[in-house]
Amino acid sequence: MRFRFRLQKLLEARKITQDLAQKDFQLELSALQTLNEKLRLMDQERSESFLRSGLLQEQGGPDAGRALHEIHEFQEGLAQRRVFHLEKIKQAEELVEKKREILRQSTIEYRIIVKLREKDFQKFQQELANSAQKESDEIATLRFAHKDVK
Repeated sequence: MRFRFRLQKLLEARKITQDLAQKDFQLELSALQTLNEKLRLMDQERSESFLRSGLLQEQGGPDAGRALHEIHEFQEGLAQRRVFHLEKIKQAEELVEKKREILRQSTIEYRIIVKLREKDFQKFQQELANSAQKESDEIATLRFAHKDVK
């Protein structure tokens, strides 16, 4: 007698759903990390531009005014890009949270089916033990009845 789980196809489907949700979540999380890295680089460029403008102000020189103006324009453009980039990060974080919730839900559904399988398997093992005990009881009864007949 072999154990057969009546919901095996459903279990396999739930596992596939969980795996796909995990993959989607990892992709979105990776995209969010990439956006955060770009933001970090923007902040680093901003810091470097402030350092350059500080050095130019200290040093002075004939082209310092024009260079400072260019740095100022760069900083303004960077600030606008940063605001736009922060909005993209916010959207990416929302998407990651949605994917995380989908993954959590699919994991819960999969675990429920796994627990059902475990309970069914325990029930199957108990039935096997009961039938083995019943057979051994019958054999013992037959032996005892056979000794009485002699």
